[in-house]
Amino acid sequence: MMALDGRAISAQALALVASILEVHEATLSPQGMQRREERLAGVKLALEAMLCDLIGAAALERWSWRSMRREAFSRQAVSYRMFALVREMLLAAGLVEELPPFTDRTGFGPVGKATRLRLTQAGMALVERHGIDPSDHGQHFALSTDAKAQAMDL
Repeated sequence: MMALDGRAISAQALALVASILEVHEATLSPQGMQRREERLAGVKLALEAMLCDLIGAAALERWSWRSMRREAFSRQAVSYRMFALVREMLLAAGLVEELPPFTDRTGFGPVGKATRLRLTQAGMALVERHGIDPSDHGQHFALSTDAKAQAMDL
């Protein structure tokens, strides 16, 4: 599951986040909700958290998954709006691929399955160009139980 509680801590991870934002910031639709600086801080937090989870899943050769319901983001460090913006940016850039949710009706009643995401080959190549090996992503990203509070301190 994408816990969305990771933060970039190494120079390589911070450079990866900065390079994605620099190249793809224009794809972020304008939001009247906040000043530009506040919105970019939220986008940066969401991007760091998503990359942490996606690279961690890539190390295990797995898909990461997340419910896309707004309610699933309450009391989370990353808001639904910021997650949705970053998800669309990464999809449009071809850095992430997505499998839609489905309902498994073969067992005892329907069981919902969350949307699955993983880095594409282009996404993995970008990660590796920044000197990040998925098998040691813990050297580049730290998990935080209070990522939102840490982001406010920056």
